[in-house]
Amino acid sequence: MSTHTRDERRAVAPPRPRPWAAASTVTALVVLAVALILLLHRGGDVRATSFSDARCDAASEWRAAHPDGSDLHVVSTEIRFRDGPGDFVVAEGIVVAPLAMTLGGVQDVLDVRATPPPSRVMHVDGNVVVAWEYAGRIHREMRYSAYALVRTPRDENVALPEAPSFASLEREALLDATANAREAGGHDLGRCKALERWARETAGAPPHTEQLLRIVRRAAAGIRDTEEKQSRAHDTCASIRDGAFSAHRAFVVAVMAARQVGIPAYGFISASGRYYVATFVDGVGWATLDLTADVAGFTRPPAGLVTRTPVIAEFDAVYDDFWGPHAAAYREQMGSVRPMSWTKWVTSTSDARDTDSTITSSIPLAEACR
Repeated sequence: MSTHTRDERRAVAPPRPRPWAAASTVTALVVLAVALILLLHRGGDVRATSFSDARCDAASEWRAAHPDGSDLHVVSTEIRFRDGPGDFVVAEGIVVAPLAMTLGGVQDVLDVRATPPPSRVMHVDGNVVVAWEYAGRIHREMRYSAYALVRTPRDENVALPEAPSFASLEREALLDATANAREAGGHDLGRCKALERWARETAGAPPHTEQLLRIVRRAAAGIRDTEEKQSRAHDTCASIRDGAFSAHRAFVVAVMAARQVGIPAYGFISASGRYYVATFVDGVGWATLDLTADVAGFTRPPAGLVTRTPVIAEFDAVYDDFWGPHAAAYREQMGSVRPMSWTKWVTSTSDARDTDSTITSSIPLAEACR
């Protein structure tokens, strides 16, 4: 359990400015608006390119630079806007896509490449984000691709100590990892009394590892394949009261319920499409539970992670505050950055045939383009 009440947390950590890409006083909105104006005046052609060649060229260079790369992976994101009707919008703007995440002891991003060359590569609370122009003056197919070289500690079994704790987690990291729904925002859970009750009832007694295990198992048990199609699907608080979730909603609830009772927790999304709930354990580091598996026990974080969430920084051009790795196109409108053309997140090319799509994938560097 956290050693600080909410009032104590505020006393030791007064409200901080919510930084974006490490900018001091420049907000995400202003930076994005300026970038948008520059992009719109630059123009360019982003029609279909030989993305496989670009990725293979990057992999070849990375292998040459890291001959002993057994702990290295290539994480890829490919975005496609079709040239037909649908979500496609005839306009100009910027395409923004999460690519990979960083967190000490979990995953480091060593290099980023993109085709066409990106307009910007940004860092938002450990999430690496790539931006390009969206030059959609007419209906034409537009494709973008980005690749990150990441390092993940070699797989090891997680052996939890007899008395798990998180006392060694640095103070600033602890505050960020335990910011609850009121402090971190998102999904309208800050005023959801059902979350508070659900979290307390489900967590039970410490240690925090057992509490998290109970939370994740209960959330996973409520996953229903058809829940997203119901009228209440986008009301996370209602989903908690109903006890029925999509995998996405169960993921949000599990992470935020853990934080509600003082457990340091993050949500990780893998390029393979799996949801992981992580907590910190002294002597182990960050350990994860796979929400969509049997939730048998803790494992090391997997390779190929795309996003981590929730974030403290404000960042307007992102889908659902990084709770999903979807790319989208944004435009400046009356002084704000707004989405205009969305994509569907998939992990298989076959699932992307009839829709504007974001395809994520990951492969060991040693196997890339071989």
